[in-house]
Formats: sequence, structure tokens, C-alpha cells
Amino acid sequence: MRDVSVCIPCYNHGRYLDAAVRSVVRQTALDRIREIIVVDDGSTDDTRQRVQALRDEGIALTYIATSNAGSSAARNRALEETSGDFIAFLDGDDIWSPDKTERQLAEVDHPDVGLVYSDYIDFEDASLDDGMLVCVRRLDKHGEALVADFYLNDGPIFPSAVILRRDVYDRIGGFDERFRMAEDTDYWLRVALAGYRFRHVPGGLLCRRRHEGNLTHDLERWLGVFEEQTSAYAAIHPFLAPFAKRRLSRRYARIGQSLLAKRRVARALSYLRKALQLDPGNARAWSYIVALPLYAAGGTHGVGEIKRAYHLMRSRT
Repeated sequence: MRDVSVCIPCYNHGRYLDAAVRSVVRQTALDRIREIIVVDDGSTDDTRQRVQALRDEGIALTYIATSNAGSSAARNRALEETSGDFIAFLDGDDIWSPDKTERQLAEVDHPDVGLVYSDYIDFEDASLDDGMLVCVRRLDKHGEALVADFYLNDGPIFPSAVILRRDVYDRIGGFDERFRMAEDTDYWLRVALAGYRFRHVPGGLLCRRRHEGNLTHDLERWLGVFEEQTSAYAAIHPFLAPFAKRRLSRRYARIGQSLLAKRRVARALSYLRKALQLDPGNARAWSYIVALPLYAAGGTHGVGEIKRAYHLMRSRT
């Protein structure tokens, strides 16, 4: 029975950390969890006190406080402390479903599977009443085909949805600390380039909290990193070059959608135009343009239905 080290990086997630840790303790495969490592990335809130309160209840936690250096550095610091055969990541503001560890471990115990990931539930309200299941792409190819598929479609694979084989970390090292955003995308590409397979487990095994402090909440903020990674991987790995324009087009479309949701129509349209200039066949960009009146009028119900239909369509492709 091989076991799991859980890495929890957190930055000012004190008010969420209790729920995150308890979601680990409530795992149906708790006997497979060797350790829970919390790395406090220079928080200025009550994270330390929250960790101590959990320890006082008898929950075994390894607590490491560092100066603020970003999520890559925090995950790497946690990775240095791990001793399990598998590694699971959980951001301090996210929550696992009770069967996540059990279901994912059933799929990862094969030497050519580098990581297992799942769908997720996007939520904001603590009750989860507003939760929406997002079915992510099933990446079941291998070698260059897997790299190209993930490079083009970008999962998304969130760290909190992943269990990683320890020998992957031993082989390729940790996250690139130059990136404070999109560091996970870079890491998964490196896993695929190392020859490992990905395994998808369906269902919302992760509840991913949406809030203003979430770095991925505003896609426009980390566009520069995405563009840098896109061009760098295409230059280093020529087989990816034919996909670079389509990859950027899809990102511009997503940013356009996020801006439309905020009713920033003019700025959204500039990104949607860029998306269509790079890839005139980008169906996502066209769908947002068609739905423009709903966004402009603030028709959130109609927009939600469009998004649900789109995610359902993706899950079946």
C-alpha cells in the first residue's frame, strides 16, 4: 500500500484553510495519506494561528513559513519535505471531494502514468450551492501527441486536481520559480515531454474556489506569461510550432469571454478580434460574439446556459 504526501501552499488563505485541511482528513483513503505539509508563503493574515488551531485538534500538519516568493516556490518547498510514493497538491483555498484520493490512486499506480487529474466544481459560495461542474479534456494520448494535445487545448489541469508519481518529481524536478502564474501549465508540459502519460478521472473531485485573491480569476493579468510560454515551447520543440497560433487564439477568446462577463464589451471585442485573426475557425470566439447581446445586457442566466452547453460539448469530444 503506497502512500501520498499532500502539499498545501497558501498565501493569505487563513479563512479558507480549515475547509481545505478538513477535506484531506475526510478522505475515504485517509490511511493512504502519509503527511500533510502546509507552506505559508509569507501570509499576512491569521494562517499561522489557523494551522495551530487544527494541530490543537490533533490533526498532524507539517507547517513551514517562508517569505513570499510565489506559488511555484511554495510548492517546491513542500516537495522538498515529501516522503510519500505519490504527491498530491491542494491550494489552501480549494477543497477535495471525500473520494478524490481513493479514485485517483486506483488509476495512477502504473509506471508510465505520470499524473492523474480530474474534473472540478467551480464555486464561490461556501455552501457550494452555486457550484458548476466543469468537465475538462481527456488527455489520453502519449508522447508527442500528448504534448501537442495539451499544448493546444491546455487542459485545464489545476494542481489541486492532481496526484503525481514521486519518480516524476525525482526525474524532472520542481516548478519553475520564474513563473508566478501559469507555472502549472509549464510543469504538466514538462511531465508530458518526459514521456509520461496522463490519466483522467471523471467527476468533480476538486471544488475550486473562485474569489478576488485567486490569481487565475483575471486571465488578462497573466497573458504575457502565456504568450512567453507559447513561443518558447514552439521554438524549442518544432513539432509544436504549427499549433502556436491556435493556442494563442483560444487564450484570447477566453480572455474575451471573461471581459464580456464583466460587461467590458469594447475591450473584450479587441481580444475576440485577435483570436479570429489568428484562427478564423475559432468556434469559441464566434460563440461569444453571437452571445454578445446577452453579455452586454447582463443576462447572466443566459450566459451561464451557454457556458454549460459549451463545457458539455467539450466533455464529449
